Amino acid sequence: METNRCCKQCKDHFLKPTEDLWTPYKHFNVVIQRNLSYPAEHSVIELDVHFKKYKQSLSSLLVYPQKNEKHRQVLKNGLIDGVLTSKYSRSVPISKELIDEALIISDMFNVDEMMAMELLCTAQREMSRHPGLSRGLVAVLLYYDGKKTLVHSLRDLFRATSGISWITEIPKEITSLVSTFTQNLVNNYNILDRIVSLLDELDISKEIVILTKNRALGSKKHQNQIQRLYHDIKLGLATALFYWAAQRGLPKAIVVKLIKNLSTLAQGQASGVINDITLTVIFALLYACDTSVLLRSEASTAITHNIPILSQGDFLQTVHEALTVSYQDGLNAVLELAFGLALTGFRHSSQQVPNSSSKIISTDEQLIDAAISNKVFDFLLHYVLENKTLYRHEFFYRRIHMLITDFIEFMHSKVTELRGKADETARTVMGFLREGLEPPYNLDHSFEMLMLCIAKFYKDNRAGLSFCVQFWEPLDSTFSPSKATTRSVSLFKFIRLAGDLLPSTLFVSYLKMIAGLTSCERSARNTFNLLKQSSGLTGSTTLSWEHFFGSIIQYYSNLRQEHCVGSETSYKSHINRCINPQEMEALQAVLEVIRCVANYDELSRIAICENPNWAALQILLGLLSCPVPLVLKGNILETLSALGKSKETATILWNIIESAQIIPTFPTQGSHCECNLQTEIEQNESRLEKYPLSRGILDLVYSLLNADIPKNLGADQRKPGVQPYVTFVIDEIFFKFYDRQYKNQTEKWEIGLKCLRIINYLVKIYEPTPSDFKEQADRSSSLGYHIMLQMQKKSHFLNLLLLIVDDARHKLDDHQQFNEKEVMEECALLCLLIIEEGLKKQKLFLDCHVTANCPNILFGLNKILLDVNPRSQSPDHLLNITQFVIYCSSLPNHSYAAVNILHMVSNAPNISTQILDVFISNSHMYDEIRQGFVDCLDIEVNPASSNFYENANDLNISQKIYLKMKASIIELLRNCITQPYPNIGFYLLGFECTNNAIEKRKLNITDSSNHCLKSLIMFLDNHLEIKKTSNTYDADLEQIIKRTYLLLYSLCSSTRTSEGMLRYLRSSNDFICRHLRTLPFKNTEYSNILYQTSYLLECTAIELKLASFHSQLSRIQQICEILVGTISNKAEDRLSINSTLFFSHSSPVISEQFIKPKSEKVPHFLLSSILDWLTFETKDINSPNWDFFDSSMSKQIFDECETRCEEGHSLINLQKLHKILNEELCNIQGTVVVGQRKLILKEIESILLYALKINEMRNKNRGTVKVMDAWAQVTEILFIYAPETTLSYAIKQELLFEMLLKLLNKSISKQPAFEILLLTSEAIFVLIVCLRQSFSRKIESSGIGTNGTYHFENIVRSDSNILNLKTVLKRLLEWIVISNVNSQKLRINLYAAVLACLGIFNGHLSENTTHNSKLTFVSRLDKKNTFIGSTDMQVVTELLSSFGDKLIEIMCRDCVIGHDVCKMLAMSCFVSMLEFNTIPSVTQLFAYRGYLANIIENLEQSDEDLCLVVNDSIKNLKALYVYESHMALLLQFANSYVGAEMLLSCKMLSILSKMRVFDMHPDFQGCLRNPIVGHDFLPAVDCRFRQIFFPALQLCNAIVTTLGTENQSAISQISNFLFSHFEVIEFILRTGISRSDFGTVQELSAVTGIIARVVKKFSLFKDVCLPDDIKCNQNKIYIHKINRYMLHIFYFFVLNNDILKRKSKPDAHFNEVSEPHCSYIKSLVEVTANVTIFFRYKFTHTMNLSDILFTPKKDTAIKRADKLDRTVNNSLDFATVLNHLEGSIECLEIQKRLMDNMVSQKSYMADVGIEGSSHLSCVEWMRQYGTWQKELSVYTFIVEQTLYLLWLHLDFYVTSATRDGKWPRSAFEEGLPNATSVDDIKLLKQNLISVFNETLCSYLSSVSESAIENYFNRTLVRRIKSLIQHLSGV
Repeated sequence: METNRCCKQCKDHFLKPTEDLWTPYKHFNVVIQRNLSYPAEHSVIELDVHFKKYKQSLSSLLVYPQKNEKHRQVLKNGLIDGVLTSKYSRSVPISKELIDEALIISDMFNVDEMMAMELLCTAQREMSRHPGLSRGLVAVLLYYDGKKTLVHSLRDLFRATSGISWITEIPKEITSLVSTFTQNLVNNYNILDRIVSLLDELDISKEIVILTKNRALGSKKHQNQIQRLYHDIKLGLATALFYWAAQRGLPKAIVVKLIKNLSTLAQGQASGVINDITLTVIFALLYACDTSVLLRSEASTAITHNIPILSQGDFLQTVHEALTVSYQDGLNAVLELAFGLALTGFRHSSQQVPNSSSKIISTDEQLIDAAISNKVFDFLLHYVLENKTLYRHEFFYRRIHMLITDFIEFMHSKVTELRGKADETARTVMGFLREGLEPPYNLDHSFEMLMLCIAKFYKDNRAGLSFCVQFWEPLDSTFSPSKATTRSVSLFKFIRLAGDLLPSTLFVSYLKMIAGLTSCERSARNTFNLLKQSSGLTGSTTLSWEHFFGSIIQYYSNLRQEHCVGSETSYKSHINRCINPQEMEALQAVLEVIRCVANYDELSRIAICENPNWAALQILLGLLSCPVPLVLKGNILETLSALGKSKETATILWNIIESAQIIPTFPTQGSHCECNLQTEIEQNESRLEKYPLSRGILDLVYSLLNADIPKNLGADQRKPGVQPYVTFVIDEIFFKFYDRQYKNQTEKWEIGLKCLRIINYLVKIYEPTPSDFKEQADRSSSLGYHIMLQMQKKSHFLNLLLLIVDDARHKLDDHQQFNEKEVMEECALLCLLIIEEGLKKQKLFLDCHVTANCPNILFGLNKILLDVNPRSQSPDHLLNITQFVIYCSSLPNHSYAAVNILHMVSNAPNISTQILDVFISNSHMYDEIRQGFVDCLDIEVNPASSNFYENANDLNISQKIYLKMKASIIELLRNCITQPYPNIGFYLLGFECTNNAIEKRKLNITDSSNHCLKSLIMFLDNHLEIKKTSNTYDADLEQIIKRTYLLLYSLCSSTRTSEGMLRYLRSSNDFICRHLRTLPFKNTEYSNILYQTSYLLECTAIELKLASFHSQLSRIQQICEILVGTISNKAEDRLSINSTLFFSHSSPVISEQFIKPKSEKVPHFLLSSILDWLTFETKDINSPNWDFFDSSMSKQIFDECETRCEEGHSLINLQKLHKILNEELCNIQGTVVVGQRKLILKEIESILLYALKINEMRNKNRGTVKVMDAWAQVTEILFIYAPETTLSYAIKQELLFEMLLKLLNKSISKQPAFEILLLTSEAIFVLIVCLRQSFSRKIESSGIGTNGTYHFENIVRSDSNILNLKTVLKRLLEWIVISNVNSQKLRINLYAAVLACLGIFNGHLSENTTHNSKLTFVSRLDKKNTFIGSTDMQVVTELLSSFGDKLIEIMCRDCVIGHDVCKMLAMSCFVSMLEFNTIPSVTQLFAYRGYLANIIENLEQSDEDLCLVVNDSIKNLKALYVYESHMALLLQFANSYVGAEMLLSCKMLSILSKMRVFDMHPDFQGCLRNPIVGHDFLPAVDCRFRQIFFPALQLCNAIVTTLGTENQSAISQISNFLFSHFEVIEFILRTGISRSDFGTVQELSAVTGIIARVVKKFSLFKDVCLPDDIKCNQNKIYIHKINRYMLHIFYFFVLNNDILKRKSKPDAHFNEVSEPHCSYIKSLVEVTANVTIFFRYKFTHTMNLSDILFTPKKDTAIKRADKLDRTVNNSLDFATVLNHLEGSIECLEIQKRLMDNMVSQKSYMADVGIEGSSHLSCVEWMRQYGTWQKELSVYTFIVEQTLYLLWLHLDFYVTSATRDGKWPRSAFEEGLPNATSVDDIKLLKQNLISVFNETLCSYLSSVSESAIENYFNRTLVRRIKSLIQHLSGV
């Protein structure tokens, strides 16, 4: 029933008419069970509240509000006016059908009409749990179930009441409250009288009549449910009465009333045995008349004096009168015996009784005499002791034991008197028999009945109390005689008295009593010792082993058959060759004693068999061939089975059986027909329709097979082995038992049960091998081979198994009681177990079949189970098996086996869908099967909720079966969800089975029906509630919980079910959040708890990821509050809203102040607390020292037994280990004495426990890894995807720092396992990245300062952050130092984390962006890096210096050796560290110890791999990435003066000059370009070349920047590098003119940049080169070509408006500017700037006439190069410079306008409040603004350089004209025909005047933001204007 729904009904008053008759009672029972089973601090308060509420219900037990005319009228008007129900706060119209049904229920049960309607409403909701029943039928069930629940609540309260019989483990406060409440009910409300009245009033037959009349009975199952509920109600009432009687007695009025009504209450079963209800009432009376408490000194005085038998003065007299006047029958005799013994107890105690009661006490013997005369022992024997419930109920068993022992001890004279009467009876009987007359029927047999009662009672020791030992204590050698009590002495004297001069009539009963008292090992040993003495104890020589076996030998000698030489059977001549009935009965009694002793004591068993005088095995086996009755032969076989339980005796017995051929195993010689057991079964048993011989044979074979299976048995006559005996059992007994005729049907199923038990054992021990399939003459196949063979194909054997299952299932569906039901159920169970075992071993068996190449055709058991059933003509074998889950509550073992079979069959591919089709085709069972699975999962596994009817062992077994059943169902579901949909698993889980869902591949859960998922969630919720109050740990239960969480995680992680599953979990009271709040779970030291935590966290990670994907901010907020313990604004309101929406109970509100809490309440940071209780260190288990097993061999065996488990790690297979150790024990058993064998067994147990500890340690380590992995997933997703509104950046940073420090401290100090280290390092890396992102996002969110810069100083460089960052970095570096060099993955993670951490320190570089943008282009190129010391730089420097050379040495080593990724990250860390430029020792150490040379050598060796990278047949990019890391490190070295000089000294540029990869330009090599490749992960080939080429040019630039352009060595080596690859340089310069794609322009920008830097070297070549130097001449050619290409580039790359016209369009939406377009424009501008500076340098250093660049021409006009014409049609003239000037000015003006628009837009966004809500726009604005500011500086630079070029040329023209009046010709135009004339100069002057007007001059004077640069421009403009005036021609 649904506990959660019940819990909502909690009012402060008695039931209203708006409450039903089921829900509140279920809730009350749940509260009682929870608080009594798992008491908590609030239990007293909760119980007190509910006691007050339900006190009226309990006091007026099962009395409900009766029919009410007013309510009836309201209900009738509900069709129009509506009815107010408990579910709704308003009146709701109801249907006519509901009104009619409510009136029927009201009339039928005489209850209020509104309550009847509420009951129907509840039934409507519960219909899903009762498939196939209508609402009214379900309401009837709920009505009776509510009654039963209320009665059981009262029963449980009575049981928890303090008293004299038992003490509960419930806390004293709860016990006191319960006792006070129940005592109040008894004293003030007379609840006991109400119980007795109900027991008398309740009549199931009358109830059936009422239900039938109102058509309230459904199917047979429904009728059976009602009868069972009714029986449970009466049994609950009787049990409550018994509990109160046992604890506090019964008042005299109740006792008298029970005595008077006992005859009417007494009900018997079909066999005449009293039923459980009557038995419970009897024991309630027996405990009410119990005075044994007076004899216990430890009894509580207060409670003892308050029991009615002691406190009520006239109790004894009143009860005595009631007994004397009541009807004298067996029930009354039992009460008289008990009351008489109670009076005797008064006499033997010191209790003072009133004078009026002393007369009653003296009548004790009269009462006992009356009881004996009423044949009390006959009644006990035949009607009470036959009830099996007595032996399961501990206190029933104790009371009967007290009754018998009190009688023997207190009534010794009466026992002696009974023995005397027994002797008289014996003499009378013997006299009549001698006369040939029948003895009279009225003889006294009380003593005989007493002994038979003792025999029957103590023989059944299923409760495990072993009270029979008390009879043997004086004889027990292990028991001290001084400790013997008077009772034990009296009991032993009774044994001697009964056996003294034993008459023949008492011989059988005495032996049966001895056999009954032999029910445990100690008593069996004492029995053996008793009978081993001839007459020392009993005084009778007939009671000894010698006499017993001597008599058996005589019988064998008289009855055996002898064979003559001629093989003819002859018989000895004897007077009497038969056994009379008396002798046969005595023989059976003797055999029973032998059997009992042999069963329970191994030493006695071996002693009996090894005694040569007795020859027990030979003689007993010989009697089988004698003409004795079949019953005696059956007893002999059962005795032999007991004697053959030991291996020593079994071996002897096998050989005797084989030689005797009582079961023929080979053809006999001769013509006589020897009598054997097979013949007797066929000829005699079948004729008599009784089969004792068959049952005995089966017991014998099973016992021998369990003890020993000899492999060489019968080797001389046939194939060795015991296969013929197994064949005999199967072929001659099992195959025929189903069709034989039986007088007793129970015997039929007993024979089947014994056969199936043998088959099941053989199948279990069978291990398939290929040799089994090969026929061999000298050996037989394994015993289980033929059975497995028959199960893997269609055979009579398999059909018989399935027939038994089908027959049992049909009879169970009839819901009828029959005698053979229990045995038939056991047969069905064994059939299921055999099929299950066959499926388990099917795969191995079929593999062996294929290996052996056997011709037999095998189909496979799993396929046969899906075949057509010949009985029903439909494929329902598996359906019949699966239907056993419906009976999970009564047949848990059957259900478990059925689930296992279904699981294994569904494991086959594409079978699960077929199984579902079979289920759907049987629509009447479709929902019942699913409900059966739900019931299996709903079964409670709480031992405390059970009553005393079952003993602890049975209870533990049943609980384990329930747990196994749940585990099997969960595994079935997990297996099915991985198979194609639809299948049986999705059906059981409740997923919708529609075509639409299949097409969408998104499955949702239907909530309209009951399904397994709902049960699993309820199972986890209930377990969670229990764990809140209990610290107990049940490994089996926690394993099931772990698998349940795993199933939920599998459903959440599946793409088909994740969304529907998470939606359902949220609707289930927010499952994930509720369970997260309880973390950490209790008992985290166990691996199962760790796994549970990991799966829950993984589900949380999936929930967070999907919530962020769907932008479910409220959901993220809710989970974030739980994980980090923070809540946002208005937290209390939001929490209350969430509470009503998602869960019924919420955790306390958590303080918002997490970083610095202002209150004393510390928030619960769940993610951090998980790290606190998670144990990283691993503890080694000390290997114990063993005496019999070698430690090294044990370790080898452990290795052999290791198997890989589901989680991926290796565990020791304990079953395999146990088997190996047992085999070792069997091998040495023959040479080891029994005492040593016990020691070896103990050592084997210690080995298994050691292996179990190893497994738990491995599981715990793996569980820790799983938790760490799941924790990392949740943490990473949370901090990556949680928005600022959910988790602010400040809080996020504090949380990240806290977790980072905890992880680092635990990882470094604890030194955990390597897997944990890897996960921890990965998590640390991700967390540091999140921290860096948090800083960056916080900077972005802070906006722009007044000066246009970020507020980095205030955010990152706070004292706390610097300190935390320093600690994190320090711990990371310490970890690197102590980590193992072999753990490359760990090093990779650590270097990545260090790199990310250094990136946070280096974040200040972004702050200098704006500052650097103000520098000129030339200053940025030539300016040496200068670093200003800051706090973070100083911190990092000091921290790195504190580690000395060790850390640097490790990092250097990792840069040159190890994994390539580790190399790359180590070099990247060096790059970040060198950026601080305050650790010169690092550079020196790197170079002086050879690491720099090694890196350069590796770079040279990578040339071949890099050549492959730029080919089309590339395989991977590893070489490219390693090359980039090398170059990044070398580039960082080049940024420092020392590092650049080291690079030059190591010939770094010479190595680059030799590398062939720079000559392999894709276009130059003719490689094909595939445009599709660029979209994939692999870059295009031209992009790969640029990734290689650009770093080399950047390195050259860095060296020039660091060393300066005056360093001749640097310029020379760079020039050599360019000249070494001049073909590619020339190709780039040439294609830069002809092509304008982005990649080409980038290449051109890079090449022209480096050429512009080394232009001074080019101008000096002619001064330093010798005329005959070939290389120098070649270089001059290269320089000449470069000059020509640069001149052409200068002409074509003129800036103009068309280039920037697209740039002015997205003014309002600057975010939409194309990134490639901006980069393209940037590259174009850089090319122009590079060429301009090239000519500026060239003209500055060359003032000769021949080097004049441009000359004025007469036809030259100012031209606008709107389109880049790719052919040079005109000569290069001075107008090109003017075009550059005008174009750059125009671009500069456009750029300024764009920036002004951006600033205006930013101001507008701030004014309207957009800035605060759009941080992304702010960040994009800053990025774009910075980019355009850099471009603006480049435009300004081009203007400046162009002005400078104009000034140089004009100055040269004026100077030259003034000097000689001739105009020079450009060196580049020597071949051109045109010449410069005066007209050209005039035209040039006019053009210059028109250009340099006042507007332009004024603009140029303020073009830059720098005053110095503006002054420079004004100076140039002034000089240019002056030079224009000096030009001639105007």
